[in-house]
Amino acid sequence: MGPEPRQPSARSGHWPRQLRCQWRHRRWSDRLSLADRRLGVGLEAQGNWADFSGSTNNLAIVGGTVRSKTDAFGLFTGQIGYAWNNVLLYAKGGAAVTDRNYEFIAPGGGLASSTGYDTRWSPTVGVGLEFAFTQGWSLGIEYNHIFEDRHGATFVSPGGIAVGGFSSGGDTDMVLGRLNYKFGGPIIAKY
Repeated sequence: MGPEPRQPSARSGHWPRQLRCQWRHRRWSDRLSLADRRLGVGLEAQGNWADFSGSTNNLAIVGGTVRSKTDAFGLFTGQIGYAWNNVLLYAKGGAAVTDRNYEFIAPGGGLASSTGYDTRWSPTVGVGLEFAFTQGWSLGIEYNHIFEDRHGATFVSPGGIAVGGFSSGGDTDMVLGRLNYKFGGPIIAKY
């Protein structure tokens, strides 16, 4: 492929506007006492409206910038973990989907060209730690690595001129901190 802009380094965060659904095997989520040690499994689907962005100098145009922006991502994973007392340590793996756009910004700050948003599926792995501080509430921290392979990209200028032959992509590393509330079982199960 042709010229390859360096992968922008995204060092931004977001307030997680997140939808998350998680199922855990009953023995895993009932952390009753220190003597009640359990190995468990679970499934999780989460979607985040993100605002991750990063930029780097454009090597082809002096004073220009290459910008990357991720608007949303989703994780669909299986989990295996070990719970003791009110602490859960887990590993997870599955699929990730991201919605990303790359832009060339001219030296004056105007948009020179853009790839448009591209939705891509990739494998993902992660680890997490969760601490339940009451019956329904917990705090958690989680690391996820999304394996996003390099792929061809075509940039289109505002005037409609398309220029192909670029390579973009690269892996994504995320650390998520969250406050969780655990609702009861499915509504159907209560009747």
